[in-house]
Amino acid sequence: MFVKISRSLALLGLLFCLACETTGLTPAPELAAGEAALNVDGDNDTAPFLAAGNYEAGVRFSASQLGNYVGGELVRIQYYMANRPGSATLRIYEDSGADGPGNLLYSQGITSEIVANTWNEHTLDVPFTLGDKDLWITLVMNLTQGDQTLGCDPGPNVNGGDLLFDSADGLWESLLDRSNGEVNINWNLRAVVKL
Repeated sequence: MFVKISRSLALLGLLFCLACETTGLTPAPELAAGEAALNVDGDNDTAPFLAAGNYEAGVRFSASQLGNYVGGELVRIQYYMANRPGSATLRIYEDSGADGPGNLLYSQGITSEIVANTWNEHTLDVPFTLGDKDLWITLVMNLTQGDQTLGCDPGPNVNGGDLLFDSADGLWESLLDRSNGEVNINWNLRAVVKL
């Protein structure tokens, strides 16, 4: 119990001190004809500082947000990476459980393909058709030391745009809540859909 509390306090302290220093907006890569970006974020602004640990940062798109995308093929994921984490795995889930994402649809280690300080794209081995259930796009990260990794926009937070799982407490919460309202952003995680 003491370890979890002191780690949480350390995380909050680091978030408050080094949260999101603005570095200038960087737009996402352009899309091909017939493609659309499913996203809640804006252009990249910076990346929040996270303490050493294991995290899963995610964006949840509700079934109602998917609207015009239902029936489209999810072909790529775009994400902005500041500094490379020790390891990273991209995951896609369908539906929502009581305390987080539902069924795992896709999981791929992407550590070796990450280029730091720019937008990255990961092409799915096999595209899949979007249904009418919630969709989660997440990035699992191992940080061997405190660092700024997954990028964010300047905010403000959109519901489902800044979800963070911390293995230290085993909870999915918004970064806004985890930082007591100090870090108000959306993760730079986008789904590219072929319509």
